[in-house]
Amino acid sequence: MKKLVSLLLVCLWMLQVLVPVSAREDTSLSDIQKSGVIRIGITGAFPPSNYHENGDGELTGYEVEATKAIIDALPGDIKIEWVEMKFSSLVGALDSGRIDAIFHSMGITEDRAEAYNFTLPYFRSTYAVLVNDKSDLHKLADLKGKKAAQSITTSTGKVAESLGATIVPIETVKEAVDLVVQGRADFYIADKTGTQYFLQQQKDLPVHIMEEEMKIPHEIGAVLPKGADQLRDALNEAIKEKTKDGSLSEIYLKYLDRDIAVPEFK
Repeated sequence: MKKLVSLLLVCLWMLQVLVPVSAREDTSLSDIQKSGVIRIGITGAFPPSNYHENGDGELTGYEVEATKAIIDALPGDIKIEWVEMKFSSLVGALDSGRIDAIFHSMGITEDRAEAYNFTLPYFRSTYAVLVNDKSDLHKLADLKGKKAAQSITTSTGKVAESLGATIVPIETVKEAVDLVVQGRADFYIADKTGTQYFLQQQKDLPVHIMEEEMKIPHEIGAVLPKGADQLRDALNEAIKEKTKDGSLSEIYLKYLDRDIAVPEFK
């Protein structure tokens, strides 16, 4: 009898494992509503998107505030638990179930969308190329064969590789800029809005944005596990609501003096 019960339990477990994610009941939003907490992955080290005031103070930044506004618009009383880690660890934490979502300037790409659920974009920008003041790099064509300070897992890293550059791995903005200043990397590709803000705050650094602009649309959405359609749909409605009522525009203008909210949702 015990052997029969054990066999039945094993069979039930195998059936659960073999059922496609799409065929399972989606409780991605209701589970969060029941717990009252959504765990969001972030680094806390990418100003002005997300960073700690004075290095060790409160977590702040335009993406932190935008995330708060979006989560506040979800149905139910849901609080955010920020789970900080290296950028390269974010996707793995989502895969393992350690976090529920990533709100960290992750570009919406076809490759990523095949493996994960993306929300609608909550901001849109373009890329910029940061180079040393002594650099002779002026055009995108000049970047071929050069060294780029980028996180390997980012869309900017993919862009740098597509331009023929070799990646010098980094985890934070500071690491990337330090490498460019020291001449250990030739350039750093980042969100243009964030880069402009960074340069305004760090006027003494011997770096500037390269003359030729990179006209690649850069749409940012929250990343969720594949199959978390319930949560994705609710976040989409929240993103549209907070864009339409001007909340996201107000946040972006506060931090960046520039509105990067998606015009189609206004």
